[in-house]
Amino acid sequence: MLYTRLIVLVVASIVTLSLGNTMSPVHTTSPKGNGVLTNGSCAAAPPAPWTFILACLNDNYSGDCDAVPVVAGGCTQMPARQINAMSSVQVPCGWVCTFYNTVNMCDASNAVSITTLAYPGSAALAEEAFDDVVDHVECNTEN
Repeated sequence: MLYTRLIVLVVASIVTLSLGNTMSPVHTTSPKGNGVLTNGSCAAAPPAPWTFILACLNDNYSGDCDAVPVVAGGCTQMPARQINAMSSVQVPCGWVCTFYNTVNMCDASNAVSITTLAYPGSAALAEEAFDDVVDHVECNTEN
């Protein structure tokens, strides 16, 4: 049932973005310690046009985490509990994501600050000088 619900949410998100709207995140708590990416080479297969990033409240992909759906080129607001609180984030293989500290969606001209991360993301956003400030994300497949 959870799998079916997740598929429905992803399809609805893709339809929403194709209509030019922004997408709200799925508020799914990820089990601690599951799905942590390791530093390694990416697979050669091209990425799908949508994916999930894993946003966590603590360093090293721990604490409460949210699987946030992203579509290539779409602007996504982070889950409410992650806004200005996210400390680590996993970016899937083949994707690059720009994280914004702004009140105006994914608008770099109005951003207080931005940072861009590729796979595997960052286990400690403090090292990127971007801890506890993210509110929006825009991801694209790597070229």
